[in-house]
Amino acid sequence: MHQVIYSLKKWFGFEQTTAYDKEFLTSSNMSTSVYMSAFTVAMELWMIWYQLKRMIDTGVEITALSLWDVTKNYWLLLAVAAIVFYYSKRYLSEKKSSRAVALSLTCIYALVLLIFGMYVSFHDMSNGKQIISFMNMAFVVACMLVWRPYLMALLLGIVFLVFYHYMEIAAGGSVRSGDRINYFIYWFFLTVLSISTYHHRISESRKTQYLEETNRNLHHMAVTDELTQISNMTNFVMESAQKLRELGERKSEYAFFFINVKSFSNYNDKYSHAEGNELLKKLAARLV
Repeated sequence: MHQVIYSLKKWFGFEQTTAYDKEFLTSSNMSTSVYMSAFTVAMELWMIWYQLKRMIDTGVEITALSLWDVTKNYWLLLAVAAIVFYYSKRYLSEKKSSRAVALSLTCIYALVLLIFGMYVSFHDMSNGKQIISFMNMAFVVACMLVWRPYLMALLLGIVFLVFYHYMEIAAGGSVRSGDRINYFIYWFFLTVLSISTYHHRISESRKTQYLEETNRNLHHMAVTDELTQISNMTNFVMESAQKLRELGERKSEYAFFFINVKSFSNYNDKYSHAEGNELLKKLAARLV
């Protein structure tokens, strides 16, 4: 029974996560936001052009006010997407944007997408059409916001319940049985998809963290003397070569010192290798 409870808690995301996991999830969400917002900007520009072309083809008098009236929703979505794109790119490249700011903007963007999807689909359903726009926006949000599973299940549940209420209004008080079943199935699979994505990213985060720690340890072993724990000759050669390249023509202003422990082999023979090792450790401690 305890194992079942533990598995359920883990599956719904109640397990403890590290700071690295949180940063990895945020970076992954920001990376997805970059692609989604860039796609949104391109789509909204195309939709604005499409509406303008439609007005030209139908011979409607085009004024700034009439064009704004037709395209204002697209401009709003475009503006929000552009801001999210900028801050997501900035977060990923420079880490200057705080995690809270980046997440807040992404959440606002997700909310705008959902409201837009609901608005369009409500009018589409009122005219006997499908609710594709809401479904698409819900899918985008589920891919873009990967949080703990219980939060995503709660968020998607609330969003779908709210929209179901508007579906009933658009349908005149009663949604067809087939539509209800399809709607529930879509919500269920979207929730499962978001949970699966979360666990995949957590697994990827821990593998990446393990590889980074392994690489750091290997690098430390490669450039550090095992006995004294100070930089070894390999590191000295690499660092000095880099320093000389940076100095350029000012090389003559700097000098490198080499220290030799005189008669160290005699010390080893007289006091043992263990004492010789202790001497090297003390000398290294003095140098650093």
